[in-house]
Amino acid sequence: MPPPTEALPPSILFAAPMNLLDPTSGAAQSMQTLLASLAAQGSRAVALQAQVFDSEQGSQGVAAAAGQAGLDAHAVLQAQVQGVEHLMVRTASSQRLEMTSREEEIFLRRLRSELEFRRPDLVILWGELLLERAVMREARDQGVPVVFYLANG
Repeated sequence: MPPPTEALPPSILFAAPMNLLDPTSGAAQSMQTLLASLAAQGSRAVALQAQVFDSEQGSQGVAAAAGQAGLDAHAVLQAQVQGVEHLMVRTASSQRLEMTSREEEIFLRRLRSELEFRRPDLVILWGELLLERAVMREARDQGVPVVFYLANG
């Protein structure tokens, strides 16, 4: 009889363009708090997002988290904040409706990579545009449950 395998801790993936490091967004703050709490309990918590914010002041948290090093060098920035791994697709605009098809394609490619190679137990998101719908479809196609987070009434 083979030895019992140790269960891996749950893996949660937040995947939506709105940035969780935005201090001007209550929804972003509540999701960051949720993911940080899960990470503190041993879960793997990842946030795949873009440089999209509720206001111009929202981007200040990204610069601080990334440490200003190599901000222009990569299409996807990486930072660790309160145990949460943040993957941030660079965007020319901080406005959601101005995200380009190229930026959305980079986002989807990174999502597919996360789904295929890291196999999260759950994808959580909010938003109703085509990219968000594609995220839900990709996760479901990979057999990953999707939770739609309702932060604003």
